[in-house]
Amino acid sequence: MKKIAFISNMAAPYQIENCKYLNQFTGNEYYFIFTLDLESNRPVYWKNLPFEEENTLVLKTPKFITKKIYYNPDVFEELNKLNPDVVIVGGYNNLTGFLAALWAKKNRKKRVLYVERFLNSGWLKSKIKKLIFRIVSRVYDVVFAIGNDAYKEYSKLANSEVFNIPYLLNVDRYNSKKMFNEGGSDIVFLYSGRFSENQPTTILLNAFVELCENYSDIRLILSGNGENLQDCLNIANNSNFSDKIIVDNSYTSWFEMPSLYAKADILVAPLKHSGWGFVVEEAMASGLGIITTYETSAGNENIIDQYNGYLISYSKDEKIFKDSIKMPCENISKIEN
Repeated sequence: MKKIAFISNMAAPYQIENCKYLNQFTGNEYYFIFTLDLESNRPVYWKNLPFEEENTLVLKTPKFITKKIYYNPDVFEELNKLNPDVVIVGGYNNLTGFLAALWAKKNRKKRVLYVERFLNSGWLKSKIKKLIFRIVSRVYDVVFAIGNDAYKEYSKLANSEVFNIPYLLNVDRYNSKKMFNEGGSDIVFLYSGRFSENQPTTILLNAFVELCENYSDIRLILSGNGENLQDCLNIANNSNFSDKIIVDNSYTSWFEMPSLYAKADILVAPLKHSGWGFVVEEAMASGLGIITTYETSAGNENIIDQYNGYLISYSKDEKIFKDSIKMPCENISKIEN
């Protein structure tokens, strides 16, 4: 049996759940070490988990270089106590993870870098990211790229062998037997996620309000938190269709989320970029139609445009968003099938 330590910057419920199942069904002993309990814009209900957080640890002494850049010097103490055989680090720009990899190299332990694809950025920033990755990847024995997009990118850059290892996500709790437009005549769209600058939620709201002028049988559920939520509420309240837009943040547990998907017919996830995008797979498992972007890895890999959903290229043009929502309104029979 080997001890395997996974270093991550965020104590997401699915990671803790994975730790539980990996320990239960494999011959190894997994530990998750988190550098921050929760990051900004992450829901508080993530803490209310229906299972014990076994083999998990949150480092308590972050040292901030800037508001967003930090490291945890106590990672060395915890690794010395645990003495794992393998160290897996989530993210090439995770400073604490990089320190853990250096510890593993010094102590002749196996080192794995587990990474999503690069987020979209300008030419110069992209060059800097690639340079940093080339340098960082030298410390690792192997790179696990999350999905096809990441594999294509990192195969060209890594100084070690690269494998395509997608995320593990248990979707058994979601109800895939839901029928389209079940329980009412309105078509219910759902946006679930962060309301941040990286997600064009205000553009989506403006597009939906404009579409309401031609379609009386549509509604939009918004679920999530973030700095742009109030802007979205202002758009809704200043329109003639505020009754068509509902904010639903009533959930107290991560395991209650399937009931949110059960209220909707179509997930709208027009993300500017996403290293993966679990919301797409959760919606698919719930039997929802999907509208998402090519820039969302989970959508790009799981959705075939106009077959099991709609794929659009990200844009700041409200017309593109409006047309994406309009498509299922005009093709209900296609979605039902």
